[in-house]
Amino acid sequence: MMTMDIQTLSERILERLRNDIINGKYKPGEKITVKQIADTYGVGTVPVREAFIYLRCEKLLDWQAYKAAVVLPVDTKFIMDLRQVYAFIQADFIVQACENGFTQEDINTIEAMYQELCTYRGGDDSEEYMEKDRLFHRFMLEQAGNERALSLYDEFSTFSKALRLRYIVTPERMRCNHIEHGEIIRCLKTKDLEGLRKAILFHLEMFIHTITLEPDSVTDNARKN
Repeated sequence: MMTMDIQTLSERILERLRNDIINGKYKPGEKITVKQIADTYGVGTVPVREAFIYLRCEKLLDWQAYKAAVVLPVDTKFIMDLRQVYAFIQADFIVQACENGFTQEDINTIEAMYQELCTYRGGDDSEEYMEKDRLFHRFMLEQAGNERALSLYDEFSTFSKALRLRYIVTPERMRCNHIEHGEIIRCLKTKDLEGLRKAILFHLEMFIHTITLEPDSVTDNARKN
């Protein structure tokens, strides 16, 4: 029971520290220590040390045990490498699920989730929208029945969530999402496997382009649209 509690706490601390780094609370080049973060977050050093290990792997910290960690700038190459893995996981396994055959109940669920997404118009409800968007994609991926693929998807989703917190989804981007989601569903229903793969990869390319823009760039783009 204790192990379960520590794991849950570790995940929360990892997400919080990742968000704080990506959103600029801790600046690139700034030094932070395990004890400092533990005191700031009001927790013990074990979950913070585990978070440091993960964030070192994610290239957000330069850290050696028992020394101060240096905050690194968000590594665009690392994000793009993750995107490539993330995109092909979704494309390959959703296509596989489609090839195996979605049930009519699955299609109905996907369409209902899509219709709910279409009710959003952008702005203050962006965070809620993005969570429902994540669940929409995850549901399709679940139908492939590959737990490892789901685990990798969840790992990238957690990382990308911190990036997404930096910006508000514009009405224009939401409209594009609705069109792209609609094309994915059309391909699912007609079992157009090649079209489905292309639609998923295009949609994810647009998504990652948006979350890797600087917040000011997103605002500028919104003004132009």
